[in-house]
Amino acid sequence: MTIKLDKFILVACLALWGCSTPAEPGGAHNSVLEVKSSLAAGGNPNPPAPSATRVFGSQELRSFEFQSEAKSALDDKNGENEQLYTLDLVQIDIRDLVALILGEILDRNYIIDQNVAGAVTIHTSTRVRRDALIPILKAAAASQNAELVDDGQLVRFIAREGGSSIGLGGARQIDIMPVTLNHVSANQIRTVLLPLAKDLVEIAVDENSNSLVLSGAPRHMSRILDLAKTLDADSLAGTTMKLLVLSHADINQIMEEIAQVPGMIGTTRLVPIDRMNALLAVAKSPEELERTEAWVKALDQAGGKNYRNVYSYHSQSGKVEDLAAIASTVLGLGPAASPAQRETALPNQPPADTDTEGGFLQFNEPGNAVGGIGPTERGERSNQGTGGNAAQIVPDASSGQIIVYATSNEWQQISSVLKQLDQMPHQVMIEATILEVSLNDSLRYGLQFLFTEGNASFSLPAFASSGLSGNSAEGFSFTFDNNSSARSIIDALSSVTEVKVISSPRLMVLNNETATLQIGDQVPVSLQSAVPIEANDNRIINSIEFRDTGVIFRVTPRVGSADSILIDVDQEVSDVAPTTTSNIDSPTIRQRRVSSKLLVQNGETIAFAGLTRNSSSKSKNGIPVARDLPVIGPLFGSTENIQSTSELLVLLTPRIVKNLDDAKAVTDALRSKIRALDTLGNGDATE
Repeated sequence: MTIKLDKFILVACLALWGCSTPAEPGGAHNSVLEVKSSLAAGGNPNPPAPSATRVFGSQELRSFEFQSEAKSALDDKNGENEQLYTLDLVQIDIRDLVALILGEILDRNYIIDQNVAGAVTIHTSTRVRRDALIPILKAAAASQNAELVDDGQLVRFIAREGGSSIGLGGARQIDIMPVTLNHVSANQIRTVLLPLAKDLVEIAVDENSNSLVLSGAPRHMSRILDLAKTLDADSLAGTTMKLLVLSHADINQIMEEIAQVPGMIGTTRLVPIDRMNALLAVAKSPEELERTEAWVKALDQAGGKNYRNVYSYHSQSGKVEDLAAIASTVLGLGPAASPAQRETALPNQPPADTDTEGGFLQFNEPGNAVGGIGPTERGERSNQGTGGNAAQIVPDASSGQIIVYATSNEWQQISSVLKQLDQMPHQVMIEATILEVSLNDSLRYGLQFLFTEGNASFSLPAFASSGLSGNSAEGFSFTFDNNSSARSIIDALSSVTEVKVISSPRLMVLNNETATLQIGDQVPVSLQSAVPIEANDNRIINSIEFRDTGVIFRVTPRVGSADSILIDVDQEVSDVAPTTTSNIDSPTIRQRRVSSKLLVQNGETIAFAGLTRNSSSKSKNGIPVARDLPVIGPLFGSTENIQSTSELLVLLTPRIVKNLDDAKAVTDALRSKIRALDTLGNGDATE
């Protein structure tokens, strides 16, 4: 554990950092290597010497420059008794971050669990106060599967149960960004952002500074940040807001009905979000917001149980035929109707939009009710397939929609099944490195012995073996459950032997799909020869087939729960050699191949090895020309037989790629509507 008990110890550590060799760009992370203190007054390009300190009125400005890609500018004291800081740290090790904030700035005692590790990126768009630095540290700890515990005397960083945080930092880039809000409460904006952030962006609240602390992938956070700034508008100052997602009714229908409720005009504004079938309710007081929410829930009800509507479900995956077939089978509705049967399967719809029991037009995101049909006989559902007045599911591949003819209760069941089945497929980035490692004296027992019990000077962080896997009887596989990247493994092996990189491909592939990479030549191979039986025909007919050689890489990822990935991998490295075992005029293909199925976590590096090859060559030494003379040639030279052994090593790192396109679409739609909310007047905010 790392314990900070005195500021003197921290200063000594910083001095040691200053003597370290700067890390090369592109490494696993950039540590804080050197701290330089200088004065920055206004835009003065020539700051005073580090030992100088100058006070300008009530302001004292200091800056700390870190000699690596991780840099920070810290601005002290903007106003009396208040210190404001600007952080710009790129891939800084979390231990260095703790030393900077707790040790250098806040002067606090702390303990770090030895299992807490990883790199984070922190950027503050505006200056933050001292009391906002602890929430930033909490978000940084959470991003590395750790927890910050502050008892007032000592700050503890503890790895959460279920595994250490080592390894998570290499799986993806984690950015942390505090956002100071100027007009609207941070808690209110958080409740609006959570449905959009899903599980891709963590959102914490610092009530003392009225700020949000976002943590996640950079491209996801940029969209959530954009939406947060849109909601933090001057026109919304002093208001309360909430995102109301509708389950049944249409947002425009609800807005029309709300406008007819006595006393509702001028108290609450409703901003429609079509993509989510939701309403952003903005009120002058919490009581008015609660009243509006109660009315929306009362109006957002399903229609009569005997009344059938036509609903449309917009598929995210686009596999409407498969979805319709599975849903029809699961719910016992018979086979799904084809698009050609749609006109005969669905009765003519009357002009009315409400049912006989006074219900409203049915909507359900992402499906929408598109018209009323009429009541069924005695409210019973027929399961006799297409035709009649039975519930129907009709896929339309051209528009990516599923048309459903059902009662409200039936629609609830059908839409629930469709939502569970209709998931946007993940993408997986496959990073592969194929190496050929020469087995010298240090590696005479192979790579497996070196990894597990070898005594060579082989420096690599701790790893865990997953044992034999797949169909390669002579091979083995290792899972590196830490920050070890392919580059660090190559560097470690290069210190003890010669390493040749055969190929280093990167492939992006959809979940449950196969990606293939092939680099090499097609070699003609003779399959058979035939001679005509006629005496005067001397032709020889050969049957030739072309075989693929070189580097052939096939991989099929299957994403499971908790970011686990089931991988089918087939790796082949082959080359051509003359045939020496027979008189067949066809080349020999020397092949090394590994085929395996294994389960790994997102960002883990898998090593396949054990495929060795022995080769021999002859080397002649001596006086040129004379050494080749018959009989007396050996007197002027010698011939040496060289035996060499190499082992094939395949490093595989899968990374799940997620997206947050819904947040971008909602942000674009909301931006123009929020601008219309200059005051809380009459009417509705619509485009």
